[in-house]
Amino acid sequence: MGAANVGKSTFIRAAMDELRSAGNYFAPAKRLPVASAMPGTTLGVIPLKAFEGKGVLFDTPGVFLHHRLNSLLGPEDLSIMRLGNTLKKFVPKKPECAEPPGFDSFQGYSLCWGSFLRIDILACPPNTAFSFYGPKTLRVDIMKTSDVPATIPGQEQAALRLVNEVDFVPPPGITGGLVDLSVSGLGGWVRVEKSSERGDGVIHARIYGLRGLEVFARDVMPTP
Repeated sequence: MGAANVGKSTFIRAAMDELRSAGNYFAPAKRLPVASAMPGTTLGVIPLKAFEGKGVLFDTPGVFLHHRLNSLLGPEDLSIMRLGNTLKKFVPKKPECAEPPGFDSFQGYSLCWGSFLRIDILACPPNTAFSFYGPKTLRVDIMKTSDVPATIPGQEQAALRLVNEVDFVPPPGITGGLVDLSVSGLGGWVRVEKSSERGDGVIHARIYGLRGLEVFARDVMPTP
């Protein structure tokens, strides 16, 4: 059992294939659970007699959790985003610092990931970078935080809300990933990292998301 659209059916299909490859001919090759990027594809409990004895493996419908992105989006948006496919890394180019000007930095800018997530960078040294790991259909747009449109009266329910905030001083003398901001239900994350050892300072950012969405700060996940 588990949350909707985390790969339970995909895992079971792969497990059956592995069992057959290992010589277990009791593992079925047909009428397996259907794997899909659309949450709710598995509608009922599916028993699989995959073992020599009387043991039975079950695939179950996913539990819908209110804070996961795939539970907040409609079928059309899910189809466009293609959640569950291979993730692609995107590193936005560093603009000229908004305030004070004169050097390249994300300070004073907002990074908008699609229409469901925005990161406002209040402070960061010039050697701070942000890497986005997610569906290749998702765009990252950069704008000055001062230019972010105000909430339109009557559309407060659709407005992004503050869902997390990071405010820390990285350890001196290190480079690479500092923290991953994991977007629940996306299967992707935003990595905050240092590109060089020079220019240490406070990294302060506010993360805004759709109503109900949760974003977790976690240790850096190893990536190729």
